[in-house]
Amino acid sequence: MSSPSELVFTLNSTSPMITYAPTINISIHDSLPKSGWQVSHSGDDVSYFASSPGASFELQFYGMGLELWGSAGCPYNVTIDSSASLSFPAMSGAVSFFQGWWGLQTTHTWTLTVACTDGSEGAIAFSSASIIMEIPQGETPSEIFYGVNDSLLEYNGSWSISPETTLTSSLAETSNFGDFVSLSFYGIAVAVNGPTANVSSNSSYGVSLDDTPGQAFRTNPMSNSQLFYQGGLDPTHEHSIVLVNTGLSSFAFSSIVVWTTSTTTSTTASSSSIEPSTSAPSAHAGIGKHSNVAKIVAPIIAVIAVVTLCIAFCGWKWRRKHRSTATLSGPFGLRFSRAFKSSSASAMALNDIKPRAGHGY
Repeated sequence: MSSPSELVFTLNSTSPMITYAPTINISIHDSLPKSGWQVSHSGDDVSYFASSPGASFELQFYGMGLELWGSAGCPYNVTIDSSASLSFPAMSGAVSFFQGWWGLQTTHTWTLTVACTDGSEGAIAFSSASIIMEIPQGETPSEIFYGVNDSLLEYNGSWSISPETTLTSSLAETSNFGDFVSLSFYGIAVAVNGPTANVSSNSSYGVSLDDTPGQAFRTNPMSNSQLFYQGGLDPTHEHSIVLVNTGLSSFAFSSIVVWTTSTTTSTTASSSSIEPSTSAPSAHAGIGKHSNVAKIVAPIIAVIAVVTLCIAFCGWKWRRKHRSTATLSGPFGLRFSRAFKSSSASAMALNDIKPRAGHGY
């Protein structure tokens, strides 16, 4: 019997879906102190590296396997779904330095912690992660690309479309808090691509999939990355994804990609024959169609407002208490990721990484 088919999605290290601790130091000035995760550029390739003991990054994903690309110049520890920590030795060279395959396809939470010793010259460098999702035997995944000019995207608010250049894709961008865009689709997985922030400021945005409370992301300035990815969707049901600008700075995206199978095709063939068009959205396109979407967006914005007020209040109390002895050296920054989605209660705690037969896992 042949093995099931696979959908492999590559998530760059710059994706806001990955949570780094301590937060990333994006400075390139040698005179500034370096700690935690730092950025390494090599042409168009970007990787994050750290040698500080205890530095970590976390990724939550749906699938059966995960492969990490980069290099492990010192030991590191891995925790999967709150199971016991597993230790791995240093590996020389730029390689796939971690490969894991689990017996249950579900939502997993994976954490890597740097275990370099103080004063060592080695470091963990991370460039991308391959998320592996099995699909039924005989199925072949295919992509449907929705550019920002696609008529199936429904915009609400004041969005502008920048033209495509030889270096960048066309972007849909807004600077207004609460502006959102939505897409209805059939498929097994969905991803959103775009710049994580413009050069002058960080961005924050929320994503809601199928009426979920939503996830919030805060970004570092990088030119292009994957803003969101989710697999494990039912191909026989219609899904909806909503992107909302939750900050006061600019938010932009370049495309939404949906993966389908023959099951998806047979389900949707009789329900729709609409072909994507290239008409650009107006400043307030489709406002009358968004009552249901607005019900999804409103809780995301409300929770963000509450979190912002709580942090501001705590900062005010701290400043009042310590005003005679200390002052804040910089702005009180709001940094959060995955603020509105807890770990799945149905996720199974797996104590061991199971080798993947025939693949060296």
